[in-house]
Amino acid sequence: MSTAALMDVNNGFYNNLDDSVIFRVEITVIGELESVTSANAYLVDSEHKYTLQNSLISLMYDAELSDTTIEVGNEVFNVHKSILCSRSSVFRAMLCKGNFSEAQCGTIKLQDVSADIVRELIYFIYTDMLSPSFNLEENVVPLFAASMQFEIKGVTKICENVFINKLNIDNAIQVLKVADTYSSKSLKDQVFQFIAQNAQSIKKQKDFLELEGDLLQETNIVLEFSFRRNGCSIDSGDKRHVCTIS
Repeated sequence: MSTAALMDVNNGFYNNLDDSVIFRVEITVIGELESVTSANAYLVDSEHKYTLQNSLISLMYDAELSDTTIEVGNEVFNVHKSILCSRSSVFRAMLCKGNFSEAQCGTIKLQDVSADIVRELIYFIYTDMLSPSFNLEENVVPLFAASMQFEIKGVTKICENVFINKLNIDNAIQVLKVADTYSSKSLKDQVFQFIAQNAQSIKKQKDFLELEGDLLQETNIVLEFSFRRNGCSIDSGDKRHVCTIS
């Protein structure tokens, strides 16, 4: 085909709006298709193979190759700087910024967090999962707090899922307080959605009656929206929004 024919917009190949050339290719296969076996099919069975995850677990427990330590009280965790930095922007700032003492000495000293929670964070950092023996439901609040502090988003998401799956009338305000304390917008939005759907019951809860400040104001806005949507009148003199069916 000549260049002139290719560039002629009437032939449908050249688009002068974005200066592109369009080709349509039709492929005809003659004969039978030969199946191609994936390379993964030749891997040894799972009982005998070393996976990346297994190797990282081994590395996690191997102090010989570690180059950084995390100290929590009397407990010391031997870790690897490159892995920590690749999984947490907070650890990266601590270990890679020259103006942080951790970057100079290779030791991170943590306070206000338990050794058990730090151990679990490290396990997740290396394996992308929580350890089988960890009791998540009993420790979800401190784990959530630590995940927010060190910006380990995978752990944060797991904890948020636990909060939402266990959310009910009795604990909604408590979960809301947790979301507000640790500035989790995604969790807070989901709790507010639940509160809006259960406004009549929530406003009778003791935890709601004890709310104060900005969080009370935010919750009132959600309740007011829910009440008006359901045809309720609001007692404007009550800062906790008593609703009466009109």
